[in-house]
Amino acid sequence: MKIYIIRHGETDLNVQGVMQGWLDEPLNQSGRDLAEITGQAMKGIHFDYCISSPLIRSVETVEIVLRESGNDIPVLTDDRIKEIYFGDIEGQHLSALGDAGEIFHDDPFHFGRFPNGESVQDVCQRTQEFLKELIARDDDKTYLIGIHGCAVRAMLNFLYENPEEYWHGHVPYNCSVNIIEAKDGVARLVEDDKIYYPQELAVDRYKKEEKKSEARSHSIQKISIPHPQAKGKSGSPAATKTGKEKSFADIDIAGMIPTIMNEIDGGKTVRQIARKHKISVEMAEDITRMYLTHPGIDVQGILRRIEGKE
Repeated sequence: MKIYIIRHGETDLNVQGVMQGWLDEPLNQSGRDLAEITGQAMKGIHFDYCISSPLIRSVETVEIVLRESGNDIPVLTDDRIKEIYFGDIEGQHLSALGDAGEIFHDDPFHFGRFPNGESVQDVCQRTQEFLKELIARDDDKTYLIGIHGCAVRAMLNFLYENPEEYWHGHVPYNCSVNIIEAKDGVARLVEDDKIYYPQELAVDRYKKEEKKSEARSHSIQKISIPHPQAKGKSGSPAATKTGKEKSFADIDIAGMIPTIMNEIDGGKTVRQIARKHKISVEMAEDITRMYLTHPGIDVQGILRRIEGKE
């Protein structure tokens, strides 16, 4: 069983950065273009079923993806995978809630419920119920699921390595795709926020505006201190944690650090950095920790600290 979960394309309300929720806003031209590019890139994938949130921006997205990928199947809808209901602040900016809005941005599990709306716990319950029912079918079919930004984070939360970090680094980009493989009732996330269009078109309209120093201070609170680890058979760090010293002998760590520094400033998560550079999560955490805790540090400074020379 394979499940492709796609966030809808861009809408005008996305561009404005307001809380869209259950407002039934259609895609704008950019949103339709992203869906077309994504669908064309998915040619060759045969979808057996398509299930979408009933909101028009999601239905439009999957219809375009199906058309462009050459899949002629009906679109079913399920209310359980609608976006979070923002209640009284639908159509407004999160700042309308003042300091409470900051909590939703930083730690939504401790935000509570939107006035006359839902909490993220509510959304986790209904979206995960939907996904777990799907996984329990345990068939050999391929599914396309149309969903929303907050809802997809809620749906996949139990599959993330760190479920306490609700946003998983950022709000998922428009038309980003998460892919699940499931067998015997066990699911695993095999593609995480994959985009099929150029990276420069990926925009987080809800990114918190912070000064770099403030962003570093906030980010470091989310990074766990890595455990030392042994080298694997191939010479790269092993996944198991031991008391041995880390060795970077077989990795061009100096060559990748400048790129990683830029990716940290750009909001990339530790897991995304590890996956891109084919290094362990622990190594990515090590580099990120050194960079965030020492403003102005250079490549050699990071290397010295990692190797224990400072």
